[in-house]
Amino acid sequence: MYNDRNTMTNPQPTTHTPEDTPSALRGWLMLFAASFLLYGLTSNRGAQWQDSGEHIWRIITGNVLNERGLALSHPLHYYLGRLANAPGLRAPAHAITLVSALAGAVAVANAYGCVLTLTRCRIASAVAAISLALAHTIWQMATITETYTLVIALLSAELWALVLFQKTGKPKFALFMALMNGLGIANHMLASLTTPLVLGIAIGALMQKRLSIKHMLAGAGLWLLGSLPYSALVFTEWRSTGDLSGTLSSALFGRDFAPAVMQFLPNARNAAVTVSFVLLNFPNLLLPLAVVGMRSAWRNRKRRTDTWLLALVLVIHAGFAARYNVIDQHTFFLPTYLLLCMLGGVGLANLLDKATTARRRTIIMLAAASLAITPIIYAVAPRMARSLGVLSAIERHKPYRDDYTYLLTPWSFEETSADRMGRRAEELAADGAVIIFEDAMAKGALRYHLRRREPGVIKLMPASDVKDIQALAAKSVSIVLVPRDRNAPATPAPNGGWHRNGDLYTDRPNDPKPGQ
Repeated sequence: MYNDRNTMTNPQPTTHTPEDTPSALRGWLMLFAASFLLYGLTSNRGAQWQDSGEHIWRIITGNVLNERGLALSHPLHYYLGRLANAPGLRAPAHAITLVSALAGAVAVANAYGCVLTLTRCRIASAVAAISLALAHTIWQMATITETYTLVIALLSAELWALVLFQKTGKPKFALFMALMNGLGIANHMLASLTTPLVLGIAIGALMQKRLSIKHMLAGAGLWLLGSLPYSALVFTEWRSTGDLSGTLSSALFGRDFAPAVMQFLPNARNAAVTVSFVLLNFPNLLLPLAVVGMRSAWRNRKRRTDTWLLALVLVIHAGFAARYNVIDQHTFFLPTYLLLCMLGGVGLANLLDKATTARRRTIIMLAAASLAITPIIYAVAPRMARSLGVLSAIERHKPYRDDYTYLLTPWSFEETSADRMGRRAEELAADGAVIIFEDAMAKGALRYHLRRREPGVIKLMPASDVKDIQALAAKSVSIVLVPRDRNAPATPAPNGGWHRNGDLYTDRPNDPKPGQ
């Protein structure tokens, strides 16, 4: 088998014991540090759109329960955000966003360790990890406040423990796998997709006498301990409402997402978007390498079981995400991208196993070059897509936001539209004013900036709750409108009409403040 220290011209497969696997510690630390630096430097510093803005608001106000249901509360992420913000060393939004960066870096380093355990090839493991670090959606989610990089940090640890247990048979790895799955559920219900697999592996190991009843009970206890932040929240909600079925529905699906979760088949539009995002995430050799990994692993008996377990997890997660019809569907593919990178690492290791020295150097150079050009492709993608009008049919024209930059640029430090929108609304609103927002995705960013005012001095209202805009204007209350579409406010104008100020609107002319 190929070993990075082996430079034979015609390498032949050799056997090795699990203990002969090279230590992953140094590579893990290097990749973790480099990824955290990358994500931290390119992270968003301010208020953010959609769920990200709501996560920030709940964390800084100490409200663990999401108003849209238990499944959207993500208590583990919430408590980590509280911990990150506690020292007060950074602005709250940035401190909380760095949790995403930290989790993304852990996932990258774990991918390296898992592939190294599978293949004993440091080069293949590094390529897999760097492919994951540079994958578009991974990079983007690591630079805003989101739960998904924590999903793959815990999933990667779970899979690494699975591979180690399969190779060594040591119960401690099975116990760690159970703990990671429980923690995963405490963060996001996506982790429950692999819970049946973890249970099935444990039962199989029990039947093979690799685990005992004592180990099974310990594993169940660790799983419950890991899931406690969520299970305790569910139990508390049930006790307070007395509605068991409603609580379970909220815990599994949230308040409004049951139809999307239970949808059976993807629609054509979702399928096209899915393919587009997969290609955007890997404009390099990773996808061909993943195919090689799945095909060649079948011929390598020592890697077959472990690799096909990874492939099974890939199918489970990809199948779920592909038919999940929600607006941010592409974010649910992060576990799929993690698995693709791991299988790509296996594929590269198999190619290097069989290659001569000269061919091995060529393969490594091609893989490195394809990774090097990945950020360059991301840098030019928004401009190219804009020139082609790729998003012309779906552009949303949110205040201060360029959809091409927002969607296609993975680094988020330059995408400040939500922060600018929230800051401008707060600046335009005099004491006693009402800020009306047409888009619920703006609510978190508006709340974030309004926290600087005295509570209740400025009223924040969704446009759907405004019964009579004329009556509101007649009370001589200053009104600021945050439109869904900056060019076409849908809220009826008061008697004097709307006056545009930047991308927001007021019910009366506003003199720009110095420096604006």
